[in-house]
Amino acid sequence: MSRTLPEQREYPVAPGARVAVGARRIHVLPTPISSFTTVAADAAAAQRLRESPLLSTLAGRMQTRVATQLLPGASAPLGMPVIATGPGSTEAAEWLLQHGAAQLLCLPPAAALPTRVVIHSFDEDSRHATLAVAASLLRHLPAEAVYLGIHPGATAETDRADFMRQLLDTRSLALAAHGLDMRTELRFGDPDTELRQELSSAESSMLVLGTSDPGRIHRDWLASLIEGPQPRPVMIVRATGGDEAAGR
Repeated sequence: MSRTLPEQREYPVAPGARVAVGARRIHVLPTPISSFTTVAADAAAAQRLRESPLLSTLAGRMQTRVATQLLPGASAPLGMPVIATGPGSTEAAEWLLQHGAAQLLCLPPAAALPTRVVIHSFDEDSRHATLAVAASLLRHLPAEAVYLGIHPGATAETDRADFMRQLLDTRSLALAAHGLDMRTELRFGDPDTELRQELSSAESSMLVLGTSDPGRIHRDWLASLIEGPQPRPVMIVRATGGDEAAGR
């Protein structure tokens, strides 16, 4: 804070003086990630998640707490649940999303910090919430952000220009509403295939995936990402139409 010379003369302040400070203008960025909760079978597994490079970095830079919930649980915990990738993680992810989790992080405990974060929303209703969560994540990670707009391969040529304009609008929304500067790419084809190819193009990559209906996430495809030989960190954002409307 700075004061002009006339202000300093009219209201002198000395060390130890009691003052009131006000703000004329405040710009607040949304922080949809409030806290994390490791969900694991035992305390040792939960500790491995807490000490993983990605989760420990995020918790430290966000100055947020990491709680623990041991299985089995009656419902999804408060904050963002974090589960380890590997056998059974697909079933655990589905259960958490069905029992109240609005956000979920599937995390390989030994994975390095991602250098690229791939972002995609399956539907328009989940777009705003997905961008908000991705922006909150990327404020604390030195990673490249890539948003993929994916449409059916049989899309008519006359519609492709409209999809390009929608993609540019998404980039503008991300920057204006969330302070997120990201690269955008328009793809035509199967979303599962396009996302897999984009993730494989960088060794340390992560996926932020938004949907208003978790049932749209194909079980076998998700299992290939989080239970395969090279599991990737996957953050799932379960949004509703109200989330998108609130951002307009």
